[in-house]
Amino acid sequence: MENINLEALPPHIAQHAEKAYERVTAFDPEGDSFRVFFITDIHIGGNENARQYGFLHTIAPAFHPDLLVNGGDLGLDLGEDEATSEAVLSANENGMNLFDEPFVLLKGNHDYGTQKVPNDVLNHRFNDRFVKLAGSHVNWVFEPHGGQYGVYHDPKTNVYLFLLNTSEGDKGNYQVSWEQIRYLGNQLMKLPANARVLWMSHRDIDASGFWSPADAKWDEPRFHFDTLKRLVEAFANRKSFQEEDLSFDFTKLSSSIRFYGWLCGDSHFFNDQTTNGVRYMVREGYGGVELQNVAKGGHKTEYNFQMPHPDKELECDFDLLVFRNDGKAKLFHFGPDEEKGDLLF
Repeated sequence: MENINLEALPPHIAQHAEKAYERVTAFDPEGDSFRVFFITDIHIGGNENARQYGFLHTIAPAFHPDLLVNGGDLGLDLGEDEATSEAVLSANENGMNLFDEPFVLLKGNHDYGTQKVPNDVLNHRFNDRFVKLAGSHVNWVFEPHGGQYGVYHDPKTNVYLFLLNTSEGDKGNYQVSWEQIRYLGNQLMKLPANARVLWMSHRDIDASGFWSPADAKWDEPRFHFDTLKRLVEAFANRKSFQEEDLSFDFTKLSSSIRFYGWLCGDSHFFNDQTTNGVRYMVREGYGGVELQNVAKGGHKTEYNFQMPHPDKELECDFDLLVFRNDGKAKLFHFGPDEEKGDLLF
């Protein structure tokens, strides 16, 4: 592997990097693809998961990423004092700032403002640098009280990443504003022929990502999630969408547009399911979850990232999206169950 010091990594992480490099190179030998690292659910409060940014920074040069995406849940929780909150925010900010490439934060339900750092300040604190580095590649929206979302376009491969905010409120919750849904619909209607589309967010909006899946109910109100789900399903199936003052005729879009699906974190387990024409891909991250709460069809790795066992070496858990110029794409997993975690689009 070029441009990487394997000796600087814990042994298991170095092994995952080497194996992933072999799989990525076999899939994309020319190396002229659009590449995006995805890391989610760091949850650094009370542990040392912020080290994962350093491991990823050591590994990344060998894979030549164009963009990095943080799927949210940095580690803030209700009840933390300002000093603890600032330590969490600074650890994540410093980790993301290690990279020269654009690195965007998709706000999670554990990512909210404090008295000294309200939500609008938090949004700019994490994503102003991303917007500057991304330049003309990104169409980005900042809204007060938690809103931040947009579309990143790679002209080389004609990939459009829809970067959502599924925790748009100013508290620790799940919420999508009507303004964001309108923005997403308008951006979909602007897609050109041969566009390739992937949606990315913190939270899944399908039952494939539910906790407590037995009753398949949200555990708290999630504003406008049902509307957002109907919107993406209408797009995936090239149908018209009409709800209140929103109206989008996706039947007019080119049949050459390819929709890969929806990639997210939050649930703390792996899953890959298709519902009503939309493929939902859930990634584990570093949070814990009881096995009885893993959705049907999902799986949880044996290793608990949040409470490392003394008899186990340190692991990693992040992914690399590789979009080839011929339209094929693949998600490569770095960590336990690595080849099981690879997904072909």
